[in-house]
Amino acid sequence: MTAFRSFGIELECFHPTQDHNVSVDKIVRAIRSFGYKAKGSNYTGRDYDHWQIKPDGSVQPYGKSLEVVAPTLPGTEESFEQVRKVVAYLTANGYDVNRSCGYHVHINGADLTPAEQAAVAYRYHLCRNDINAVLPPSRHNGNYCEALGTHAFDKVKEAVNGTSHRWGHGERRVAVNLEHATADLSSRRIEFRQHSGTLNIGKILGWYRLLCEFVNETVRLYRAAGTAPATAAFAVSP
Repeated sequence: MTAFRSFGIELECFHPTQDHNVSVDKIVRAIRSFGYKAKGSNYTGRDYDHWQIKPDGSVQPYGKSLEVVAPTLPGTEESFEQVRKVVAYLTANGYDVNRSCGYHVHINGADLTPAEQAAVAYRYHLCRNDINAVLPPSRHNGNYCEALGTHAFDKVKEAVNGTSHRWGHGERRVAVNLEHATADLSSRRIEFRQHSGTLNIGKILGWYRLLCEFVNETVRLYRAAGTAPATAAFAVSP
């Protein structure tokens, strides 16, 4: 049985006719009506005990786009139901996605060393072709979810083998973002940025569950191998 890790999600979307400021207000009020904390925020908002609704300048059409950011949630059925309610509101009220949108998932890594988190990015890169097979071409090497170049891959590989490395905010636009790998335990997490924008609850929760399995299996392999890189193949299930 998969051990579900605590998580956060970012859903990029837009409304075809509604200004994003109107959307922010309406979505905040709707989420509060469900009994959850919610607030409008800006790009730098980091209040992760609330749902944060933010304008998003990277998504088209400009002025109508936004990002719906979940609080940090435990991996429980109650959390999944919370996500279902928010997504159901968005789809019922005309929000949509296009190829400029992404879906980002943050997976808790408080129990993982920086080397183990780097092993996740390393193995993900090795499995890139398999992962691309279930994602649209626009997400295979997009501006905000790039594959690792030679230098970045070498840095990750060195970290897997124990070299001390840190990743800055400017290095975040890759499929597996290690910016928070060396953060305090309360903030230590891995961000997966490659999935396409979606308001399909099956895809949202299915991708999260698959990432939990991927992280847990990678860490198991890494610990079993000692300091050797976790290079086992990733079998993508239907």
